[in-house]
Amino acid sequence: MGIIKIVRRNIMFKPLQSLIACLVVAAGIAMAVLVLLLADGVHSGLSSAAEPFPIVAGSKGSPNQLVLNTVFLKDTPMSNISYAEVKKLRANKNVGMAVPFGYGDNYRGFRMAGTEKEIFDYVINPQRGKWLQIAEGRAFEAPFEAVLGARMAQMTGMKVGDTFKTSHGMVELPGSKGHAQEYKVVGILQPVNGPYDQSILTDIQSIWQAHAGHGEAAHGVTSVLIKPSGYAQALALLSQYRNNKEMQVVFPSQIIIELFSVMGDAEKVLQIISYAVILLALIIIAFTTYWAAAMRRHDNAIMRAIGAGQKEIIKINFLQGMLLSCIGVGAGVAAGHGVFALLADLLRQKTAVNMAAGFTAQEGVMVLAVILAAAVFSFIPAMAACRSQAADNL
Repeated sequence: MGIIKIVRRNIMFKPLQSLIACLVVAAGIAMAVLVLLLADGVHSGLSSAAEPFPIVAGSKGSPNQLVLNTVFLKDTPMSNISYAEVKKLRANKNVGMAVPFGYGDNYRGFRMAGTEKEIFDYVINPQRGKWLQIAEGRAFEAPFEAVLGARMAQMTGMKVGDTFKTSHGMVELPGSKGHAQEYKVVGILQPVNGPYDQSILTDIQSIWQAHAGHGEAAHGVTSVLIKPSGYAQALALLSQYRNNKEMQVVFPSQIIIELFSVMGDAEKVLQIISYAVILLALIIIAFTTYWAAAMRRHDNAIMRAIGAGQKEIIKINFLQGMLLSCIGVGAGVAAGHGVFALLADLLRQKTAVNMAAGFTAQEGVMVLAVILAAAVFSFIPAMAACRSQAADNL
């Protein structure tokens, strides 16, 4: 009988024991992989979403709320600033481009963003080209014309030529009558792989007219997207507005870095737990292999009596431990990526933030380390199986 067949028979002889060993290894690997993928995916997803917003200006208050409003289209909009501030920014020598945004309305929960048509000329960097590009129809040219984000159009089934009415606030409440004005869809965007895939863009004049008489300040804007003239100019602009009592200027990328520094401790704790589970799994593999070898002392003695050498006995017991470990590692990696894919899809549906799913260098190092450790844990009981005298176990 070949060595592989013997190993397979030995594993199947104790199916529950073998299954438990594999499941524990898989659980530890899956947890560790999931933590690594989430850390990398969330970081890349948030950073990608913030890339089109090098600088954001808005009213005084929480910088986090300003970034959530403008970059991620979440949270309650902050108080408005005067459109006159937009004009001042455009006249500032440190500013290459300034585009206002006005929030406050929604359609079926999708955020309406009032802005100006210059947004369609905004280029993040020369290599990437324009941030917002029209896939169908055209850009808005007049009030109450709307351009839909790619995912918003897909999820609602709306198309160019359709009309709709918005509701005041962040979500559409049951029984809400909405605004009287009707919007017409004139265009649909190409995917941008970010929150604005689930947005509705319209001329900011639409927002002002829809809220006329609601008590809001005339010609107010919630935030301003600023593209600085250069890096030095960006720092100069930040310095200029640092002590401004009416406005704040923030770097969204810096806010995200601060967020990850807070999340770092929790991530480390999860990693420690994952590695502890993996270590426990390897110890179980070692005991399983040793126990299996002890249970098969009579079989090993017979094999040695009929001519099997110590090398063959070592190979059988070593391969058994390695096979259980590798099955557990493979299942754990698959499970970790599967759970990550589900969470990434859920996050994409809720926020339109895309977390890239792929194998990371850290994951590869971890898997290699686990396999090497499994080899050690499997080799020790395999050697122990050969130390007993064959005659004593016949």
